[in-house]
Amino acid sequence: MLEAALKLRPHVERMLMDDLDNLRNEYLTPAEWTHQFLQPFEQATQACEGDDATLDSTLYTVDFLISHLNTAEARHKARGRHVPQEFLV
Repeated sequence: MLEAALKLRPHVERMLMDDLDNLRNEYLTPAEWTHQFLQPFEQATQACEGDDATLDSTLYTVDFLISHLNTAEARHKARGRHVPQEFLV
């Protein structure tokens, strides 16, 4: 599969360059990705670490992250941006 992808690389790159403006508008920027989307996951990870973490606090954190994912999905769909299916709950 890798060999096939490498053979097609010039075609894929040309296709992406032809549609670069649309891709920029549809996907998260690096700043959006790290600060707006991933930061709550870092905070949730830290909150669930250590000996003081309980099942109750972990379940609350999971609920918070699901809410965060749903909010992010709605926000980016409203802006006309693509939300990868892997992120949908």
